[in-house]
Amino acid sequence: PAQNPIPSASEQSPIPQAASTDVIPSEPLAFPSLVAGAPGPTAASEPTPVPLAPDTGPLDVGSVQTSPQVGDAPLTPIIAASQADPALSASLRLTDEARAKLLGGHADDAIHILTRAISVNPSNAWAYFFLGRAWLQKKDYDQAMTFFQRAQLGLAGNPDWLAETLAFEGLTYEQQGKKPQAVALYQQATAASPGNLMARVGFTRLAPDVGLQQPAPQIEEAPSGDTPSSDKNSNSAPDAQSSPAPPAADTEQH
Repeated sequence: PAQNPIPSASEQSPIPQAASTDVIPSEPLAFPSLVAGAPGPTAASEPTPVPLAPDTGPLDVGSVQTSPQVGDAPLTPIIAASQADPALSASLRLTDEARAKLLGGHADDAIHILTRAISVNPSNAWAYFFLGRAWLQKKDYDQAMTFFQRAQLGLAGNPDWLAETLAFEGLTYEQQGKKPQAVALYQQATAASPGNLMARVGFTRLAPDVGLQQPAPQIEEAPSGDTPSSDKNSNSAPDAQSSPAPPAADTEQH
């Protein structure tokens, strides 16, 4: 009987190589599913403003120590802290590259790089955050909110980054003319990190339009003593009567 010939080396099927975490696909993944198996954002109801307490004054930018936008700074410390996870570290390096592109006004390039970053590590919350900013820059508000909400889930344990994500969500609503929802998110951002300048300025800008502005504090002269101003006013008349000026007639007699 005829025997099957042994295929030559060129005809044999190649042995698949182990995948490396640093291998980056050349083509971006489809939106909005991003990566197969990656958890996507859940549909969230639009926030509603929470009225301030009656004794809470208006947000004064100068009353707290404000912090710079963490999303504008390099991700070097975060990358250094992720060295134990090669996939996350590689994804964060791509994210930082996209951040620089985004700050330079190149939103399309940033989206392409960030999509590759998520394909390397779908749990990279910073990549979702910058994807939200990129789509916001392109005025695609639905996509922007989708990615901001996804980033919010991963950054919930980091107050500064959570506040910045919420502030950008507020800005997304504000640019759509949804002021009540924007104010609510600015409030949430300042609750997470009181020093977030973007959220504080946004709230101060929009609060009057949604009826949440508190009355400006009355500026009064400092009292001379510990007596309250109301008591001082009530006693002003008796004080004047207790020490009247000498009558003109009495002065002429002396």
